[in-house]
Amino acid sequence: MRILFSVFFLFFVILFSFGQENPYPCVQINNDGNYVITRTINNLKELDNPDFKKELRSELIIQISSFIESSTTITSSNSLKNKKGKKNTNSQARVLAESILNNPLIRVCKIPGTNESFVTMSIGKTEYSKNVYSYFIKRLRTESNGLSSLLKLGNINNKRIYKEKIDYYKNSLAQLSSLIPLVSLNSETQDIFDRFASDVYILENQYVVWRKNKQQKIKDRGQSVVDGIKNIFK
Repeated sequence: MRILFSVFFLFFVILFSFGQENPYPCVQINNDGNYVITRTINNLKELDNPDFKKELRSELIIQISSFIESSTTITSSNSLKNKKGKKNTNSQARVLAESILNNPLIRVCKIPGTNESFVTMSIGKTEYSKNVYSYFIKRLRTESNGLSSLLKLGNINNKRIYKEKIDYYKNSLAQLSSLIPLVSLNSETQDIFDRFASDVYILENQYVVWRKNKQQKIKDRGQSVVDGIKNIFK
C-alpha cells in the first residue's frame, strides 16, 4: 500500500513540475481545418489588453472574409449580377465575417528558453460553416417576413422611407446571396429565398409606380390651377 501511494505521489509531482515549467504548452493547429492567425508577444500581460484581442479578431476576420470573397458568386438575379462590384463584395464579406464569428479560441504557446510566446486565435472551419448556415437561415426568415409584412401595408407614401427600405432590403439580399456558395439550401429554404428576392423586386416596382402616380397628380393639380385661371379671364 505504501509503495502504491509513493508511485501516485511521484506521478503527481512530475505532472505538477511539468505544468509549472511549461504552463502554456504548444498545440499544433491544422491550417486546413481551421481559420487561424498567429502573433508573437513578449509579455503575457498583452493578453489582458482588449485592443490586442480586437486586433487579433480583426486579422482573423480579414482571413475569413477573403475566403468568403473567393467563394462568392451571385446566383439569385440579373439585377444583382449587374450591381455586384469588387469593392461592394469585399465590404459585404467583411461585414458578414464579423457578424458570424462567435467566440474564437485563443491559445498561448510559450517558447522555451525565451520571454516570447506565440498567441493564436482560431475557429474550426466546420464550426464556422455551421455558424454561417444558422446565420443565413435566421436572417433570411427575418428579412423575408419583414418585407412580406411591409408589402401588405401597401404604399408607404414617403419618398425617403421608400428609398431607405429599398436600399436596406437590396443590401440584405446581396449579402444573403453572397453566402449561397457556403450553404446547402433545401427546397423549403430555396423557396423562401426566391420569394424574398421576388419581394425585393416588387418593392422596387411599387416605388416606381407610386412615384409616377404622385408626379401625375402634381401635374394634374397644376393643370387644374391653370385651367381655373383661364376660366376667370374668359
